[in-house]
Order: sequence, then structure tokens, then C-alpha cells
Amino acid sequence: MLSVLKPVLPLILGVSIFMLGNAFLNLATALKLNQAGISSSSIGVVQSAFYLGFLVGCLFIKRLIRRVSHIRAFAVLGALATCTALFQVLFFGTFSWALCRAAYGFAMAGVTTVIESWINERTSNETRGRILTIYMTAYYLAVSLGQISINFWELAGVQVLVFAAVVIAVSLQPILLTNLRQPEVKSSKPMSIFALFRVSPLAVVGATGAGLLQPALGTMTPIFAIGVGYSLLQVSLFTATLTMGPFLILWAVGRLSDAVGRRRALSIMLTIVISVAAALYSLHWLEPHFVVMLAIALVLGGTSASIYPNSIAHAYDQLPSERYVSASTSLLICFSCGAILGPTLAAFMMGLFGPHGLFLYAASFGSLLLLFVLYRWKVRPEVIVVDKQAFVPVVPTSRVAPQLDPRRVPPDQAA
Repeated sequence: MLSVLKPVLPLILGVSIFMLGNAFLNLATALKLNQAGISSSSIGVVQSAFYLGFLVGCLFIKRLIRRVSHIRAFAVLGALATCTALFQVLFFGTFSWALCRAAYGFAMAGVTTVIESWINERTSNETRGRILTIYMTAYYLAVSLGQISINFWELAGVQVLVFAAVVIAVSLQPILLTNLRQPEVKSSKPMSIFALFRVSPLAVVGATGAGLLQPALGTMTPIFAIGVGYSLLQVSLFTATLTMGPFLILWAVGRLSDAVGRRRALSIMLTIVISVAAALYSLHWLEPHFVVMLAIALVLGGTSASIYPNSIAHAYDQLPSERYVSASTSLLICFSCGAILGPTLAAFMMGLFGPHGLFLYAASFGSLLLLFVLYRWKVRPEVIVVDKQAFVPVVPTSRVAPQLDPRRVPPDQAA
């Protein structure tokens, strides 16, 4: 295992530290805004700004990498991410923080693209599966640890934001000091969102629906937890449990998706999302034990995170392998567009129905997406088993992680 990890260890170490600081900063931003008395709708707008910047980053980052190389692009974007955290110390307000979050989202899109494309170039067909598992494990564990570590800091001061900036800056060191050969930026056949929609409407709608659901749950859950009276420790545990759901569930969902089909798996997962979200909305009258809430959050986090990789897998079932990179980029753009609206819409629902309105929002949009899945299931038959591509449990921050799957046919070998 050490020999397998050695070519990419600095990259995985760097991205793990970065994601720890990223999760810490995201949670600290929401908690400090709430502590200052900012309304949930304004907090939703600030959190949505991150995905606006992320979308812009997805559109322009490849051009930047081609111009200055991976290592220089990573240095510039990592510095930008650090500066945005420090700017949040200097300038407080919903507008200034929204600008900071948009700039940070742009940097985040670039950093993850650089790291993942580099990992892809440094792995072989024989090791990609193991590297992918390690990468995803490190990703989710780092995010969970970042959220839990908020308990060691006082929210009232600026130290919490300074610490986030320091962690993000430290994450640059393993990568900037590495002597690993930089990857070449290869071209791929373009595929617009409209062209992809003609091939697979469900993939486009599913990715957009995932953007409406998952980021809203991830960014507004701390506001819900504070709104119902949880302590800081409970807030961090609840958000961390929501994050750990994908880590524990996605691999089982992948097996299910490969066995029973994408639309059947999507229908099952969406039914669970709707049921669990509706239960969370209804249970607030009963005031369930915190452990019960953690168990429900674990299931909700895992099932909601399965929508995006299932949408990618469904698109790949319909496409030749040389279109995979372009298709995954288009689907990520769809996800980002949904994510720009998701936190703001969820915050609006929370303003109307109280903190538990977050789960009413999740149940409502989950129901709409389930209806579309059932409709597409009716008008187009399922892809036969032998024509399916492998399910890859990616996170929506990734542009190239789907390429790490060892069962993918390389473009130069495609029929």
C-alpha cells in the first residue's frame, strides 16, 4: 500500500489538510453570521455566493492551468483561498462576506481540479481503484474533523477565521515542495449541457437537483441546529454526522446502482431522502433524543449525496468514453447552478416555517426530482447490465475523480 501511495502521497496529504480548513471555515462562517444576528435568508445568500464563484472557476480554471501550469495555478489559487479567509477577518458584513465566499469558491474549484487531475496522471490502471478509495476516505474524514474542531475555538473573536486561513495555507506546503512531475493538460471532445440533455435528460436534471439539495443541507444545517437550541458541540457533531453519511453509505449505494439500475437506485434513495426529511420536519414537535437525530442525519447525508454520482453513472451509460470528461464538467456546472439557488431557497423556507423548514425544503425538492425520475423511467427503458459503466462514488467538487475508476475505458482504446 505504501508503494501505491508514494507517487500521490503529497497530493492526498495536501488536499486533506485543505479540506479540513475548508470545512472549518464553512462552519465558522455560518456560525459567526448567525451569532451576529444575521437572518437565515441573508446567510443563505452568503453561502450561495460560494457556488457562484465555484461555477465561474469551473468555466475558467482549465484555461489558467494551460497558461501557467498546475503548480503555479495551485499556488495562486491556494493563496487566494487563504486571503479570502483573512479578508473575512478585516471586513464583516453580508455583502463583503458574500464577495469573499465567491472568491473562495473560485479558488476551491481550481484547487480541486489541479489536485485531482494530478492524482489521475500519477496513477495507473492497476492502482486507481485503491487510490480512489483512499482519496475519498481522506476527503470525508478531513471534512468531519474540520467541523468537529470548531469546538476548540471561541467564536466571538477573530481567531477562528485566522486559524482557518492558517490551515489552508499549511495545506499548500506538501504540494508546493513536491518534485512530482506535472501532468499535461489534454484536450477532450466538448459536450454542451444541451447536447448532454438530449442524450440523458435525467443526468442533467439529477445533477441540478443534487445541487439544489446537498449544498442546502450542508450549509444551512448549522443554522437549523442553532435554531433548535443545540450547543456548539452538538452543532458540530450534527453537521459532521451529516458529512460522514456519504463515507459510510455511498459504496453500498454504488453496489445497489450497479445491480438494480440507476433509475431504480435513484428512486430508492430519493424515497429515503423524502421520508427522512419529512420525519425530521415532523419530529420537531416530539423533541427526539439527540442520538436519534444523529442517526437520521447520517442516513439523510448519505442518501442525498448519492444523487450526484448516480446522475454521472447514468450519463456514462449513454455516452462513449471520450465524452466522459466533458460530460462530467457539464454535470458539475449543472450541480453548481442548482447549488447557487439551493441555500437561498432553503433559507427562505426556514424563514417561513422555522429552522425545521430546511427539511421541508429537502422533502419538497426531493419529491419533484423523484417524479421526474419516474417519468423518465416510463418513457425510456433501463440500460441493459452489460452496457453499464461502473458507479463511481464522487463528490460534486470533483471534475476529474470519475476518471480515477480503473474500469473506465481510456479514450484512446474506445471503440
